[in-house]
Amino acid sequence: MTSSGSALKSGLNKSFALSICTPAGCICLTYFVFVSSNLNRLTGISKETLCYIQLLVYVPLCWIRRIDGLKGVNIVSATCILVSMAILLVAALEIDLNPSHEASFTRFVPESFYLVIGKSVFAWEGLASLAIPIQKALEPELQSQFSSMCFWVTFMIVNFYLVFTMANWGAYGTATETVLTLNITSNRWR
Repeated sequence: MTSSGSALKSGLNKSFALSICTPAGCICLTYFVFVSSNLNRLTGISKETLCYIQLLVYVPLCWIRRIDGLKGVNIVSATCILVSMAILLVAALEIDLNPSHEASFTRFVPESFYLVIGKSVFAWEGLASLAIPIQKALEPELQSQFSSMCFWVTFMIVNFYLVFTMANWGAYGTATETVLTLNITSNRWR
């Protein structure tokens, strides 16, 4: 390969890596702000202090180069997320199934429809940038099954999101908070 071809390939590799790292970095910053805002509501500690505390936790975690050792932590965190979503879903369904509950919501708001599109793109943008690296990381005998697996996993996730969203929207209507835990009024689930 000529030196100009090699330089082009190197530039493309760097551009590809940058196209993956930039959205991931932005998502991390979003969660940084999101976590400090939620913890502020929960604890009353200032957002600035919570940001510094997050730095003390997150920076050492960035030094980890081999993530194989974090499998247990990942399983625990995924379990916590699933349990939380189950609690939110059950709390919403209790309200939805209550005969005296009257849903009060607007089905379509054209003024904010663009927000729905933006959030949808934001929610799924990671799939596009990570599909190729995930497929390449699979065992060679599983790579041919990746398209089918990706489709069915995505299909199940989207359907779960639809059920979850409809149950919560039906329960809380126009008063639905972005942070769903703020909607829960029952002391049993709080």
